[in-house]
Amino acid sequence: MILSNFDFTVLDDPQYLEDSVREDIISPLLKQLGYEPYGQYRIIRSKTVTHPFVKTGTSERKIKNIPDYILSIKGKFAFVLDAKAPNENVLSGEHREQAYFYSIHPEIRTTNYALCNGREFVLFDIHEDNPVLHFHISEVDKHWAKIEEFLSPLAYELQESKINSLGPKYTSEFDYMSQEILPSELPVKKQAASRHFGVHGYFTKQVWNVVQEYIKNYTKPGDLVLDPFGGSGVTLIEALMLNRKGVHIDLNPMSPFLVENLIRPVDTFALTTTFNKLCEKFEKLKPTNKKDISDALNKYSYPKGIALMANADVEYIEDLFTEKQLSHLALMRKLIFDIKDEVIRNNLLICFSSSINKGAEVAKT
Repeated sequence: MILSNFDFTVLDDPQYLEDSVREDIISPLLKQLGYEPYGQYRIIRSKTVTHPFVKTGTSERKIKNIPDYILSIKGKFAFVLDAKAPNENVLSGEHREQAYFYSIHPEIRTTNYALCNGREFVLFDIHEDNPVLHFHISEVDKHWAKIEEFLSPLAYELQESKINSLGPKYTSEFDYMSQEILPSELPVKKQAASRHFGVHGYFTKQVWNVVQEYIKNYTKPGDLVLDPFGGSGVTLIEALMLNRKGVHIDLNPMSPFLVENLIRPVDTFALTTTFNKLCEKFEKLKPTNKKDISDALNKYSYPKGIALMANADVEYIEDLFTEKQLSHLALMRKLIFDIKDEVIRNNLLICFSSSINKGAEVAKT
């Protein structure tokens, strides 16, 4: 039994601090996993890391830190482990952020980082928000199989062997700076059924397969792909489809709204049912004569008084439509906003927005 002789009541003693956690709890756990101060499976406790950006003082002195534990397997760093006092939070906050910083530091670069305060042990993956492993130390024996699965030297060697079998492009030695230069012209593929970029019109839309080739060439699975001018979301969606993670940023509020709802799961049966009910309600309430149209325009809100470009055919946005069309659009917008389910409501708003220009075209014919 691991830690069978340890008295967990000492954790309540305010004098029982971080150094005791390291000596009484973490050291026995690491030894049980097979790590030693020397050898192929090594515990490193003396590596100083320098913050790559932040400096302090008028002399711009570099900030240096020493992680509590860096575990090394055959000369390669496997994971970082930081010890904390029993009264300190290891699930979130500054301690987790510090351990994360150690893990992603250019001189370390590990996928996993862990924290232990004597009461809890928590393991994180740098790509995930939620813990990979979280347990109370008093129940360490019940979780030992999982601990070995994630943290033992054998587990890391097996994982490395699996990654290496995929070829050099997918190993941890992936060299981002020396990938092959893609041709200046790539063949453009038509819209594929499995893509969502045709759901709604958007200016500056990029061709999906060209973006995909760049992601495949310059990143590996699990990487984070950032598009600070995300637009219609081609980069984010292609990154997700290629087993990468993505960050989508755009100043246009329509852009993140579109992308967020295009990638959210939706109950298609519930969506279809709600749409059919929406159509029935619309047919029942839609204005058909001049008085009803006038009343609807006064009752339901819609954009008006927004000036168009100087070279537009009409002056204001509402001039693109007939009064009857405006009353119908205003009613439909109101009915959609009345839907309680946010996911279904947002999907129908996308459909509504995408169809407005079709109504404007019909009005002019």
